[in-house]
Amino acid sequence: MENLKKYIYEEVSKNNMSIDKAKELLGEIQKKHEDIAIVGIACKFANAENQQEFWNNLLEGREFKRGFQERRLNYIKNISSSPLFTQFLGSIPLKGEELNDIRPSGYLSDIDKFDPEFFNISPSEARAIDPDQRVMLENVQDALIDAGYTREKLNNSKTAVFIGKDNTNDTLYRYITEEESSSMTGNWPSLISGRISHLLNLKGPSLLIDSACSSGLTGVHLACKSLQNKESNLVIVGGVSINSFPSFNKFPYSLMESSDNTLRPFDENANGTRFCEGVATVILKPLNSALKDKNNVYAVIKGSAINNDGNTNGITSPNVDSQELVLHDAWKDAQINPENIQYIETHGTGTKIGDPIEVKGLTNAFSKHTIKRQFCGIGSVKGNIGHTVAASGLASLIKVALSLKNKKIPKTINFQMPNNFLNFPTTPLYMVNNTTKWGYSNSNLKLAGVSSFGFAGTNCHIVLSNIKNENIYRNYKENYSDRTNYIITLSAKNKNALIQNVKNYLQKLSTTKNISIEDISYTTTLGRDHFNYRLALLVNSVTQLQDSLREFLLNNSTNVLSKNIYFGIHKKIPNSRKPISEEEKSSQELNRLTKKINVIIEEEINAVNINKFSELICKYYIEGASINWDKLNQFNKRGKIISLPLYPYSKRILWSKIKVPNNEHLIDNNIHPLVHKLAIDSIKEKIYVSSLNFESHWSITDHQVKGKNVLPGTAHVEIIRKVLSEYLHTNKISLHNLIFYSPIVLTETIKEIQIIINKDKNVVQICSKNNNEFNIHSETSFEINSNDQCFYDIDKFNKKDDVKRQDINYKHNFIKNDTFTFGPRWLNFKSLAYRSKNAEFQQLAELRINDKFKDDLKENYIHSALLDNAVNLYIDENDEEVYLPFSYGKINIFHEMPEHFYSLVTKKETKKETKKFDISLINENNEIFIDIKDYIIKKSHNTDGIIRDNIFQNTYNVKWQPSENTLTPLSIDKTKIVILYQPTNFSKSLAKTLIEENPDNYIPICISNPKVNDEAHHYLNLNSYDSYKELFKCLKTENIDTIVDVSLYEDFKKHCENSIDSKHYFYMFKALFDITFKTDFTYKLILNNAYEIDGNEDHISPTSTEISGFFKGILEEVPKAKFSIYDIDFKTDFKKILNEIWKPTTSFLNGYRNNKRYIPEIIKETEKTSNINKDVYSNSDSYLITGGLGDIGLHIAKNISNQKKVTFHLLTRRRKPFKDDILKEITNNGSTVCIHTLDITNEQKMKELSLKIGKVDGIFHCAGNAGDGFVYNKSITSFSNVLDPKKLGMLHIEKYYLHENIKFLVCFSSIVSLLGGAGQTDYAAGNSFMDGFIINLRKKGFNAISINWPSWKNIGMAKRYNVSDQKTIFSSISTEEATSIIEKSIVHGLSNFIPSNINYYLISQVNELLPIKFSDSLLSTVKDLQPNSRLDKTINKVTLKGQTKDFTNTEIIVSNAYANILNIEELDVFESFNSLGGDSIMATNLLKELEKNFEGIVEITDIFTYGSVKELSNFIDEELRKKNNAYEKNNDLISLMEELSQGHANVDETLSKLNGGDKNE
Repeated sequence: MENLKKYIYEEVSKNNMSIDKAKELLGEIQKKHEDIAIVGIACKFANAENQQEFWNNLLEGREFKRGFQERRLNYIKNISSSPLFTQFLGSIPLKGEELNDIRPSGYLSDIDKFDPEFFNISPSEARAIDPDQRVMLENVQDALIDAGYTREKLNNSKTAVFIGKDNTNDTLYRYITEEESSSMTGNWPSLISGRISHLLNLKGPSLLIDSACSSGLTGVHLACKSLQNKESNLVIVGGVSINSFPSFNKFPYSLMESSDNTLRPFDENANGTRFCEGVATVILKPLNSALKDKNNVYAVIKGSAINNDGNTNGITSPNVDSQELVLHDAWKDAQINPENIQYIETHGTGTKIGDPIEVKGLTNAFSKHTIKRQFCGIGSVKGNIGHTVAASGLASLIKVALSLKNKKIPKTINFQMPNNFLNFPTTPLYMVNNTTKWGYSNSNLKLAGVSSFGFAGTNCHIVLSNIKNENIYRNYKENYSDRTNYIITLSAKNKNALIQNVKNYLQKLSTTKNISIEDISYTTTLGRDHFNYRLALLVNSVTQLQDSLREFLLNNSTNVLSKNIYFGIHKKIPNSRKPISEEEKSSQELNRLTKKINVIIEEEINAVNINKFSELICKYYIEGASINWDKLNQFNKRGKIISLPLYPYSKRILWSKIKVPNNEHLIDNNIHPLVHKLAIDSIKEKIYVSSLNFESHWSITDHQVKGKNVLPGTAHVEIIRKVLSEYLHTNKISLHNLIFYSPIVLTETIKEIQIIINKDKNVVQICSKNNNEFNIHSETSFEINSNDQCFYDIDKFNKKDDVKRQDINYKHNFIKNDTFTFGPRWLNFKSLAYRSKNAEFQQLAELRINDKFKDDLKENYIHSALLDNAVNLYIDENDEEVYLPFSYGKINIFHEMPEHFYSLVTKKETKKETKKFDISLINENNEIFIDIKDYIIKKSHNTDGIIRDNIFQNTYNVKWQPSENTLTPLSIDKTKIVILYQPTNFSKSLAKTLIEENPDNYIPICISNPKVNDEAHHYLNLNSYDSYKELFKCLKTENIDTIVDVSLYEDFKKHCENSIDSKHYFYMFKALFDITFKTDFTYKLILNNAYEIDGNEDHISPTSTEISGFFKGILEEVPKAKFSIYDIDFKTDFKKILNEIWKPTTSFLNGYRNNKRYIPEIIKETEKTSNINKDVYSNSDSYLITGGLGDIGLHIAKNISNQKKVTFHLLTRRRKPFKDDILKEITNNGSTVCIHTLDITNEQKMKELSLKIGKVDGIFHCAGNAGDGFVYNKSITSFSNVLDPKKLGMLHIEKYYLHENIKFLVCFSSIVSLLGGAGQTDYAAGNSFMDGFIINLRKKGFNAISINWPSWKNIGMAKRYNVSDQKTIFSSISTEEATSIIEKSIVHGLSNFIPSNINYYLISQVNELLPIKFSDSLLSTVKDLQPNSRLDKTINKVTLKGQTKDFTNTEIIVSNAYANILNIEELDVFESFNSLGGDSIMATNLLKELEKNFEGIVEITDIFTYGSVKELSNFIDEELRKKNNAYEKNNDLISLMEELSQGHANVDETLSKLNGGDKNE
């Protein structure tokens, strides 16, 4: 380039070139080669929230891994389990545990949180914005803050924005959440960059770049050219990669992914990359400009280049020649000698082929310039953070920039030995596998390179160097010697953020060496935005600054602060509004303050007197003045921008409403609040069912006896009345001899109530089932009421001479005595009149329902609370005696109960134990609408005993019942069927038999690894996830209806590691979800000996049991699919199978033994024993407990140690115990505790331990991880982490620890293995394997026990995951109960059972969906009961601010509309719609809200013309006034016209009135 300059000068000297032309050419040369400075950095990766954490983790050689947050998982569960959504998204539904089985990876934290107020975006709009945009926006802001750029500096500037994002067609956030008004703009990919330019008012180019993996670094190249070409003065370059869904273990790894989730750059064991999330930003500007502006220069970009691979072997295949060429071009652009490059940060993705190609490209490029060997180090940050795709190039750039800044090169981790294809000694390269000092002097340039290659073929390389003379600002000397203080400013948008900012500064100052007070002052004043919560400090040293910050933290609430600490708050309000607090200042006042202090700064302050004015500046600053910091910092020549804490955002969760399938069960189909469903309607009876607990209805919550919620007897009357009105089609009903046998006591647990109408006997019973027996609570006979309605004159009663009166006044909103507690609906007495004559006692009560509860009468023909008071006037006649309803002789119902009526009660007789009454309920028209005869109340001697709950422990297990399927097989003539099979005898033979029946219908698919020669149309590789995806992509076009899977119809007499297991099905369904395969298919799975069905099985296949468990979990993830499992022995012939599988069936599980069909059901098992008559444990025994330091393992050890002195071998993966107090208690009891830290899935470690400890006397297999996650969002690693401790742990225990003299093996299984559960595929599979394995051990004579536990109260997974009994079919049990169950099962050999009580409420809702249904004897009539659910729309109620006087009705209505659209809870009525984050789309929705109350008043333009609530409300009021005036004028005109037409006025008079006066005036 120097030769070119020399040539130009020579041409000018020869007069061959004009001076103007020479200047132009020299300018072009200078422009082309202008160095670019990196002046701001921000990044966020897994386990690194900022650049400092990123750098620290690199130095420490950490691998950045973070799980997928549970909140994020919850956002996608509905989507991932919905067939429709998953099909649309290109996947298949996941169910149960599959959702929680997620591969370990690098996921960002809190992407659902955002601070909308900081960015002046409304919460409503923020909620609709894709997390990509929000995270990128925050990260850009962080980088700008790091660079010292304020919004004021950036406003209207030539600042460009180049954002890299991969997979820009992926805008899933908009599809997995409900649509918002801003969904389109919030999810349009190009608005990732466009929104940044919009919010900051940037005028430079704004581009979204997608070149796949090289997107971010390509943005850097384009940024350099934009700066050099003077298109922009500053460039923001960012890259972001965030996934809507995690990597689920359900779906196999892609060919480029590491199978063990470890990325090993250039290593011999490298097996692929690890895709992770990340976001990164750099701020670039010309170096000369950066030095002039005293920016913090991290590194200098000397040159860059990009190219493309062009036509290669494949569109995604890397090309060594193109990589070599891009290096040459970058070096040429940088005008450097490549021999001087000390380090290159490679693309380094850890793939077997990609890494060697990259090294070859580097070697070839260097060889054109030097023959030196191993002078240039290489490394890859991807070993730490994984492959963050669009953000990966920037991550590499930031690593090198920080390395140059800090003079250290962090080591590349996960590198042990070079890839077999690499021979580093023969290349110019060596691996930096140890952190290396990168020492250099300020005058010595260090050169480095960064490469990034996109799989679409775009290659990019950047050349960087350090900055020379980085301490240039320190050469300045202050031109005065007596400066005693510096102003430090911190601010935020709220006080909590300011306090956090102070804490962050204290943390920074305590961990940073050699930080100068001049730099802090320069950066905080000139390089930070100044918000309305402000803190100013006058200090002369970093130590004094730290002391002042600590004092502010201690005393900010009292405002008692030292004189050098200034704190203030201001809020800007419109000039049109008067301040209502000291904090509020009008724009005019703030401008006045700003002008006044800046005049002083301009005219009076100089380098000598700045100390004198510093206090005044601080005072004006905290009042809200905008200080001219540029002028003030002229007196701080040594100061420069440095990296200081970023703004502490006040984030909160903002996520759009999750899309939920519009399922029919969301509709409330209850017949009545207390009568839910008609379960059976047969010739002889009708049976209605209700599911009630203490919160089900006000008649229960407001009615307590002895502290227990009891359904009132009067509610029985209304329940019976309702079911009879349905049956008889009339409400005119007579009940005879209604008797109460026992009260219905309700607790948190759902109680199933059945109302049975016997049509033959005309009898109604209200029953519930307890301990497998029906309890009748009440009973009555009935008929249609044919009686004539009678009347009673209320006034006549009141006029009797002997009547006494009493008005009723309630002091509280409840009534309570020692026995009864009544809620507010029982406060319905108004007055009482009574008389006694000739042994006749009468009372007339006036009752009226409270206005708040009038709507009760819409649902209740007879109101329980009103009737209760109406009939029980004498029930507490004697305070020392308690009476309860016993029976009604007769109830004649004529009409519904009104809100106001009278009750005439006549006492007929009083006996020792009972009282009898006649009662007439009379409306305001003196009509008797209900007439009651012989109502009897009975004295209660033991109220507590009557209402006591019956608590007991039940045991349940699964029994296979013979059940022939007599239905006719369905025709499959037009059915497209995929058949999956293995190329083995049984599987292939069965497949062949099926295909031969209808050869045109079937698509055969052979499952095998390795591939075999077979006539199948397709081949499925067990170990290749891509194989699954490719298969289902092909099948999508085939319109498949049914999948028949016979691949497991094999003789698995023992588990085989290489056989098909649940992981195969995890991959299968993950692939189904990924390619949006149709989800309304039928899946028929044929297994062999998965269960013990008829007891004649010589073995059970645990693998088949495991897979059956998996499918129990998948049910809820693919709800539209129809799954059927057929467990068939080899004695059942093929034709039987062929015939049976095409018969319709409602049973998920179908068993066949010797051509006979069975279906499973859950039955109640009669407990075999209640007393243990021998010791379970013995002194000196040794017991092995897996999961030994978990809550359950420790509880078992503690319980045994309380009985015997034994030795415990506690196996754990933990490095130290968490419950030292329990361990000490165990040892204090005389037992020995040996803790062994190992993973029970590691066979070698388990083997070594068995040799070390010898034989044990008993084993408790408690180890396990809770499953949580649908297959769609779960990784194979997560899946294995749950499955393997159960499965492999069981295998290793059997192989190394079982011996013929062992006393017992107790395995802790779960009800999930029987019933499945959402997100529980792995947990169900693992426990199912264990259940099946235990059966085989029992067949071999071992005392092997598997208990299908419900949750344990207060400990274990139930406690950790907040399991509620209301959400589980089987109730939790106490630790004491569990202890007893374990001991009984050991002594009596009980296995494969559930120890628990049933939650009938849940069963009634889900029984038909369960993989194993409850027996008819358990369910009786509730099996058709469905849940009811109401959908309520919540309307925001907003807190109004801005004026002291009351708000008008219009202002309140408009404010609530604002609150609903903008999703805000607090609103200043003077604040504009725009400033609250409103936009044109939201304005449209606001208009719709306003139309509900102000139809035709407001137009869309009015919302922006009258922006605040105050202005818009005034406009609406004015328009309403005009409308009313027009209405009145119209009425006047009509009146005048009528007078004219009727001859009462002439034309002149009429015209005069219309013109407002006399015509002649």
